[in-house]
Amino acid sequence: MGVCYNQSVFALYLVALVVGVSVLGVQAFAGHDADGGGHDASHGDHDAPPWALLLSMRFWSFGFLAFGLAGTLLTLFGLAGATASLIVSGVLGVGAGVGATTVIRRMTQKGPSSQVLPTEVVGKIGRVLVAPGGSARGKIRVELRGQIVDYVAASTEPLAENDVVVIDEFDGSEVKVTKAPKELEP
Repeated sequence: MGVCYNQSVFALYLVALVVGVSVLGVQAFAGHDADGGGHDASHGDHDAPPWALLLSMRFWSFGFLAFGLAGTLLTLFGLAGATASLIVSGVLGVGAGVGATTVIRRMTQKGPSSQVLPTEVVGKIGRVLVAPGGSARGKIRVELRGQIVDYVAASTEPLAENDVVVIDEFDGSEVKVTKAPKELEP
């Protein structure tokens, strides 16, 4: 009992499978830059029309892989006729392309960050809540990104509660401050 299939359609499945595996293999081994720097045609553009997905290399890579794999397996194992295999493979290819592109795009989107960078803190004006003294740390309050933030503070000069200070250094958790010039006080 032999397998009955259309050789040209089977060849199409094999070519799609080889292309899909090859492109994904190159991307996996070459790293992030193999996919155009990780940017698809509609990456990050929430107003892009749905057809812009067709310009994505990721869509075509996963689409070819799923189309070729499904068509090859359906044909080799005789699980469906030629027309049914073509339809099922096409639907799976489009589904895999859309699904993979959507999932990867959502996973790589950068959301708002609560991490404060030193460049955002240094130079800000704050007010002393607990005065630092000698080796003892104090606490200052500063407004960042529209929010009130308190930091553990150190100073080489004597400070008093409610003094206005300038942040000179920030190491990620602690600030070093000096008394603010009179011109900067509110």
